[in-house]
Amino acid sequence: VAPADTLTVIANNLTATYSESAGSANTSVPARSFALTGLASLAGDSITAVSYTFAGTINGGTSFSASTTAPKLAGSYTITPSSPVFSSGSTVNYKTVVYSAGTLTINRAARGSWSVNFGTSNVIRFGVGKTETPTATFNGDGTAVFTTSSAVCSVTSSGTITTLGVGLCSLEVVLPQTNNWLSDTKTVTVSIDRGLRTATLIPALNAIKYGDTISVTSTISPELDSATVTYSNNNSLGCAVDNVTGQVTGIKALTVCSVRVIYDQTTLYESATATASITINKALAPVVTTETITAISYTGSTAIVSPTFRVTGILARDISQIL
Repeated sequence: VAPADTLTVIANNLTATYSESAGSANTSVPARSFALTGLASLAGDSITAVSYTFAGTINGGTSFSASTTAPKLAGSYTITPSSPVFSSGSTVNYKTVVYSAGTLTINRAARGSWSVNFGTSNVIRFGVGKTETPTATFNGDGTAVFTTSSAVCSVTSSGTITTLGVGLCSLEVVLPQTNNWLSDTKTVTVSIDRGLRTATLIPALNAIKYGDTISVTSTISPELDSATVTYSNNNSLGCAVDNVTGQVTGIKALTVCSVRVIYDQTTLYESATATASITINKALAPVVTTETITAISYTGSTAIVSPTFRVTGILARDISQIL
């Protein structure tokens, strides 16, 4: 009996998508399969298994040398069959045995869910020259690239924001395509709220006497812009406070005066407040002096003598209560 003509063993094409676990590739390649032409099945020949060899190019240009172990990195490969296992028959029954390679394509993986965050839940505060850096969480490798056209912020390609104003800072963030991962783009909106400032208030003295006046010094950090500055006695009873200059006058002894300064909210900054306490002590006791009475001569008639006196060390505001 003459041998049959040509037996062709064909490796079927396969497709997979790259995957990894804990940073290591673990792509699952589908089960290999084969097709046959020219098999003398009528004569009872049967093939149950075939060996496979993989070779090709990993994305990025690195060669994958021939191996019976399937590759795991994204790329394009050939699958070459060999050594068919006959349950019945053998290769000697054929004039020639031809092995036809198939292909294995491992596609790049999608990035899936990923995030970029600035500050707390993408909310930050304004500050002159203030910068914020992002925390980016994503699958795979590569470096996110940031751009913006917003007027209230600028951003470097690596994602460092500089605040330029208050409002919404819209960023376009691009994850580049890499050997194993597809590119992806998302818009991240960062809310830039008004900045915080610290006010201080320092009185010239911590204690004054009833009726005395002192000045206070207030400062604000960062620098003062267009904020309106207002002083008050913070609803305390011991002093009167000039709401423009902050001058403090003690008006009730044996009390503690609370002086307050408020820097109003502005376009760029929240309002800021500071307080200081001043003890109001008693004033020195006033001095009442009776003027010398001019002597008069007795005339036998009733004489009216009107002594005069003067008071020193009393406040003008209290004179009306004495008279």
